[in-house]
Amino acid sequence: MKAQRMLLTALLAVSIVSVSAWAAGPQLGNPPPRPAFSDFDTNNDGYITEEEFLAFQSERMQARAESGGRMQNAGQRPEFSDIDTDGDNMISEQEFLSHQMMSPRGPGKGNKSNW
Repeated sequence: MKAQRMLLTALLAVSIVSVSAWAAGPQLGNPPPRPAFSDFDTNNDGYITEEEFLAFQSERMQARAESGGRMQNAGQRPEFSDIDTDGDNMISEQEFLSHQMMSPRGPGKGNKSNW
C-alpha cells in the first residue's frame, strides 16, 4: 500500500512537471511548432505560390515580434526556391512535406528550418 502511494505520488509529480514544461515550451527555448501546408495555402488550391509563402512568413515573423518571441536565425528561414524543387513556381504538398522531413529542428542545426 505504501509503495503504491509513493508510486502514485511520483507519477503525479512527473505529470505536473511535464505539463508545466509543455505549457511553457517556447519560453524555454523550444522552437515553435512548424506550420502546416494549409497554413500557407490560403486559397486552398493545393499549391503554395510564392506570394502565399512570403505573406505567411511575414505574418509569422510579425506575430513573433509582437509576442516578444526570439528572432534569432530569422535569416536562415527557407527560401521559396529551396522548397520548390521542380521549379514550377508552386510548392506542392509533397515538396512541402519532403522539405520538412529533411530539415532538422533546433538551435545550432545550421539549417533553414526557421520558417
